[in-house]
Amino acid sequence: MYKYAPRETCSRFGNSLHSESTPTSSVEQALLALLLIMGLYFPTSTHGEHSTLCIVAAVAVLLSLLCSLLWRLGPIPGTATYIALPLLIILLICSLRALVGGALQFDMGICAKFMGLALLLTLNLRRVGIGRVVETLFVLANVVNIAFGIAILIGTDWVTDFLPKFYWSFYPDLIPNMVKLHKPVLTLGTHASASLFLYLFFWVNWESYRERRSNKTLLFAVSYIVFLFGLTSFSSLGFAFLALIQVGVWLWKRNRKMVIAVTLCSAIAVSLFFRTAAQYVDLWELSQLEFGNTFLNLDKNGPLARYGRVGGSMPAVAYLFDYPLSPIGLTTPPNIAGGSAALGDSGPIEYLLRGSLPLLALMYIGLYRFLRFNLTVPWYAVMLFLVIVGFETAFSLLVYFRTLYLLPFFIVYLNTIAKTPNGAGGLIHGRHLAT
Repeated sequence: MYKYAPRETCSRFGNSLHSESTPTSSVEQALLALLLIMGLYFPTSTHGEHSTLCIVAAVAVLLSLLCSLLWRLGPIPGTATYIALPLLIILLICSLRALVGGALQFDMGICAKFMGLALLLTLNLRRVGIGRVVETLFVLANVVNIAFGIAILIGTDWVTDFLPKFYWSFYPDLIPNMVKLHKPVLTLGTHASASLFLYLFFWVNWESYRERRSNKTLLFAVSYIVFLFGLTSFSSLGFAFLALIQVGVWLWKRNRKMVIAVTLCSAIAVSLFFRTAAQYVDLWELSQLEFGNTFLNLDKNGPLARYGRVGGSMPAVAYLFDYPLSPIGLTTPPNIAGGSAALGDSGPIEYLLRGSLPLLALMYIGLYRFLRFNLTVPWYAVMLFLVIVGFETAFSLLVYFRTLYLLPFFIVYLNTIAKTPNGAGGLIHGRHLAT
C-alpha cells in the first residue's frame, strides 16, 4: 500500500500544505472499500419492488461507516460546533414548529440522511490514502460499470431484467424506462444522478491518467464520456462537454497529436447517439423544439420541467413565497408545497423549504469547508464544489445516500493521485513518494 512523505503544515485553514503522513491501515482501507462497493452496488429493491428494508439497511450501514471513519480519523476542527450541530438544531427546531402547528408527519428517512450529511461534513480525510487493494477494487468497479453501460447501450436482455429487479429508484417505472431507452444509468438511479456520478468517475480516471499515464484509466475516462452522451439529458450533455473541454485543453498543451484520437472518440459518441435516435424517429423531419422534446424530454427533465410555469418545483417555490417563515424541517412537505414531489428536483429549494436561508447557508458553507480542508489540491476543491452546487439545481444531491457513500472515496482518491511524484500535489510541493 502507498505511504507518503510528510509535508509542511500551514496553520491557516484551507491551505493545501498538509503536515501529516498518510497512514493506510487495513481498517481504514476496508472502510473505504465498503464505501465504494456499497455506494455503487447496494440494492434498493427485490424483484422489482421497492424495499424499505434495503433502504434502511443501506442508511444504517452508511451511518456506521461514517461514524467509524470519524472515530478513527477525527473531525475537521470547528466543523461539528459551527456547521454540523447548528444544521441539525435548525432542522429539529423547524420540525417541532411544523409538527405543533400542523398535520405534518416526521420523516425518519430524511432525518437519517441529514445525520449522515452532518457526519460527512465533519470528516477529516486528509490523513488517509488509497492502498493497492482498494485501488484494485476501484479498477474492478470501473470494469463492471463499463460492462453495464455497454450492455445497456446495445440493449442486452440480462441488463434489462437485472437492473429493474434490484435497483428501484424514485418510482416503479423509472429504471425500466431508462434501460429501454438505452440510457446507461447503471445502478445510479435516474439520468440526473447518473450524470454527475458518471462525470466524477470520468474526472478521477482522467486525473489518474494525466499523472500516471495508465492506458486503462484513459480507456475508463473515454468510456464515461461516451456514457454521458448516451444518457442524452441536459445534465449529462453539459457534463460531457465539460469533460471534452478538460481533455482538449490538456491535450492541446501537451500532445496535440492525441487531439485527433479524442476527436475520433467524440465522433463515435455523437454517431452512437444519432444511431440510437434514428431507431425511434426520423431526425430530419423534426423541428428543434420537437427534437428537444423527443430526446431531451423537455417536459420531464431539464430547467423548464423544474422551474417553468408548470414545473415540478413551482408549488414549493410558491409555498416559500407565501410562507417564508414556516420551514417544515424533517417533516413531509404539505400538499400545498407539492407533497413528496417537492423533494429531489432541486437541492436549494428543498433546503429552503426545510430550514430557510440559515440551513441553505450552512449546507453550502459546510460543503465548501469540507472540500477545501480535505482536498490537497485547491483547484480540485473549487472544481468539485462548483460541480456539486451547479448540479444541485437539478437534484438534491447532498442528501442522496449514494453521494454520502461515494464522495469520501472520490476525495481520498483525488488526494492519492495528487501525491504521486508527477501529481498535482507533488508538482506544487516538490514532494515524492517515500519508498
